[in-house]
Amino acid sequence: MLQRALGLPPDEITVLSNDPRLPTGVVPSGNVVTTANEFSRFFELLRAGGELDGVRILQPRTVRRATSDNIRSHRRQSRTTDGGDGRRRPLAKA
Repeated sequence: MLQRALGLPPDEITVLSNDPRLPTGVVPSGNVVTTANEFSRFFELLRAGGELDGVRILQPRTVRRATSDNIRSHRRQSRTTDGGDGRRRPLAKA
């Protein structure tokens, strides 16, 4: 099915997509410009819990934070304040 969708066998697609003549990928939200190979290795690093090629690159906590739903968490935090005393409470409506 994948070959039918892409028009070539997956092995050939992999070789072609890593050709240096292929444009690099741009990830504006991360301010990143990278190749398909580098990008896939980064996601493999996250998938493997922070290790790549047998070397620990990121701590497990960093991977959890990078792969969590930060948008929902940020929205929840942005509607509260601690007022300087450490106790979270809703912001006053303007």
